[in-house]
Amino acid sequence: IPTLAVVTVACGRTLWRHRRVTRGARRALAGVPGRTVAVLPDGTPYAYALPGRRGRIVVSTALLAALAPAERRALFAHERAHLTARHHRHLLAARLAARANPFLRPLCTAVGYTAERWADEEAARAVGDRRTVARAIGKAALLSPRPP
Repeated sequence: IPTLAVVTVACGRTLWRHRRVTRGARRALAGVPGRTVAVLPDGTPYAYALPGRRGRIVVSTALLAALAPAERRALFAHERAHLTARHHRHLLAARLAARANPFLRPLCTAVGYTAERWADEEAARAVGDRRTVARAIGKAALLSPRPP
């Protein structure tokens, strides 16, 4: 029973943290125009998919400036694929499983990698050019700060 209590608390903290971050991001974007895409004036290059009933793609002006128009389309297709496939749910389920059973920690990495590859493939299908997608994702990865 003590082990079950620890697992329950750990999973609860993970869910609470996930909801807090998502709500905070939504609140921060409340006044930003754009229903599906929010462009934030920021010198730091980044882009991410904000999940929810009406998912939103958030991208900084710095990243948009660094990408060619075709690369921007690839980036948006990649982020849209994350929202359409609801990858945030799969990632959260993997995190919860890893909290419940530490032997499943490698699952988080595998699910994250698979979600990214899925989004890459969907973007390549939408844009019609794998090299453009590879260039866009590569540039975004090299320019964006590493997550904490």
